[in-house]
Amino acid sequence: MFSHSLFSFFVIFSLFQAGATETKPLSVLRFPMSGSLENFDPTEAEDFINIRILMNLGQGLMSLDKNLKPTAGLADLPKISKDQKVYTFRLKSVLWSDGKPLTAQDFVAGFERTFSPGTKAKISQNLLDLVEGARDFKTKKIQDFTKVGVKAKGKDILEIRLLRPAP
Repeated sequence: MFSHSLFSFFVIFSLFQAGATETKPLSVLRFPMSGSLENFDPTEAEDFINIRILMNLGQGLMSLDKNLKPTAGLADLPKISKDQKVYTFRLKSVLWSDGKPLTAQDFVAGFERTFSPGTKAKISQNLLDLVEGARDFKTKKIQDFTKVGVKAKGKDILEIRLLRPAP
């Protein structure tokens, strides 16, 4: 099973799927809001309004089905190591809106930005003590992100190493 915080992180902080092309008619998303949009940055969104809008505009590594069970998103469901500390995602073939392929390195860059000292990313605070090296990177004990447990293992393979199992 996925922990709520780990799953939320995979959904919220994952990169967005490509948008409509010029040959397709544009769709309109109407969204009732009871507040104002404070932040449109997926790494720094922390309130329900922003997170709800961002989740409707893009797709993460994983999604939820109608029964709120984890399902594939931009990646197949992860292979989880026997010790439950290594999650390996195989990305689906997806293009950015400019036609370039989405790669595992794009996700690594997203995680690096999320864990960087200059990014607020309050919703990811509980992951700093879960992903290998994330807390040390956030607090500048290490400055080399390659020492953090988020790696591209090829163009379409993303590996995330945890310090302990996340049931």
